[in-house]
Amino acid sequence: MSQSTDTAKPYPFVNATVCVVVFVGGALGTGLRYAMSFLPVIGSQDAHGVGSFHLGTFLVNMIASCCYAGLVTYLAQAPWIHAKRRELISRGFGMGVCGGLSTLSALALEVFTSSQGNNVLGGMVYLILTFAGGFIVALLGVRMGNWLVDHRNNPELSASSTSDEPQGAQR
Repeated sequence: MSQSTDTAKPYPFVNATVCVVVFVGGALGTGLRYAMSFLPVIGSQDAHGVGSFHLGTFLVNMIASCCYAGLVTYLAQAPWIHAKRRELISRGFGMGVCGGLSTLSALALEVFTSSQGNNVLGGMVYLILTFAGGFIVALLGVRMGNWLVDHRNNPELSASSTSDEPQGAQR
């Protein structure tokens, strides 16, 4: 067997700049998630304060799903942004901020503790609403990303959408 002389890096997209951007974005997203953890728990609570609907976790997951879907949609259609800049934006805001903001582990813990507190139905409703809501707001994010691209590429759309005259009206 002959040895390969290929000197390609195993992860060609990983460099110090990307790592710093992801780290800073992740720190911001995690800080925002922590701040949202102080929102009240909705629903019945047991003696330990374990409830069924954790508003903070739900909201951060919805915000992250919508923003990440919109960001990916926009950047995928943005050739006017240099490729390296698009990568840094995607890694910093997408992987960093949205990744640090969203949380599957807290969701799993909250559903588990709800079921341990004899609130299985509340935990299941919370889980289903989170996944269904995440899908719906991701679709909304895609629509917003497409809207931004359309309005960036066609400024007349912005001008016509703000006029009082209905489109296609004749004088």
